Amino acid sequence: MPADAIFWLLIIFVVIILFFFGVTFLRRHFGSADESAGKEAFSLGGLRSMLKNGQITQEEYDRLRDHTVAAVKPASFKRRKPPGLNDPPPELK
Repeated sequence: MPADAIFWLLIIFVVIILFFFGVTFLRRHFGSADESAGKEAFSLGGLRSMLKNGQITQEEYDRLRDHTVAAVKPASFKRRKPPGLNDPPPELK
């Protein structure tokens, strides 16, 4: 009786491990939606290398750089400062 329980526990353990590796393989092979969204965005380093390799002109580089910086800038301003001691209470603002 205990040998049967150990056997089935090992079978379940192997199935779980195979499932994990199967899911990992499928995610790498097909990718996820988050990864595909990040591939379309430009990085400043990528833009510099494209300019250096002659794939884009200086005007295109400037335009894409400004667009990239503008897209990142609002995200950095969304962080709020904690209220300081000199700030008036919210009901007096």
